[in-house]
Amino acid sequence: VKILCGGDLTQKCFGCSQDIIVLYASYNDCKVPFFYQGFNTKAYLCGDEDCFTKVIIRNAHVLGACGKIVAAADENTCDYCFLVCVKVHRCTKCLSKYYCGVKCRDDDWLEVHKLLCKEGQER
Repeated sequence: VKILCGGDLTQKCFGCSQDIIVLYASYNDCKVPFFYQGFNTKAYLCGDEDCFTKVIIRNAHVLGACGKIVAAADENTCDYCFLVCVKVHRCTKCLSKYYCGVKCRDDDWLEVHKLLCKEGQER
């Protein structure tokens, strides 16, 4: 537990900012105060339900933001070299492939895409 707390068991509760001494590293046994590790969220909690709710809500917001970033990057990722780019070029026949430039589009066409491309496909 001391390692998870960066070497100091004395921490502030994420929810209420109360000074706590962290004793446990999970919520499974409902022992408090404890260290919580969520998706890209770590928090020290006093055990109050409102404080735990705050960290769960924050965890959900972080997860939602990551989902939006991944979705945006997916629409701007070259299907040939996998670089994320500002402006994408699409296959004009099937509209299902995205490319960072004409070179990637043409290289993919020569290697694979011409065998798979069908008009009216969806990504």
